[in-house]
Amino acid sequence: MHYEPPIYGGYGYHWWHSPESHNGRCECYFAFGHGGQYLLIAPEQELVVVIRKQVTKRNDAIWSRQLLFEHIIPASMANKQPSQA
Repeated sequence: MHYEPPIYGGYGYHWWHSPESHNGRCECYFAFGHGGQYLLIAPEQELVVVIRKQVTKRNDAIWSRQLLFEHIIPASMANKQPSQA
């Protein structure tokens, strides 16, 4: 099964694929579960992030995605040495 909604990128086998052209940061794969739990893998950044939490409101769950794409991924990219970029 493949599905590509405009907000997340491609989807298949319970994983989302977000290419750099889609998220403006880097190519990554992520899964998210109930309550804002996330697992993100960004191979080029050598980055794996797990967010475990329990929230009761949908807007609070979306905060996990914002944390990843607006703070954690940019911070990991800023910490790369020029020779590694």
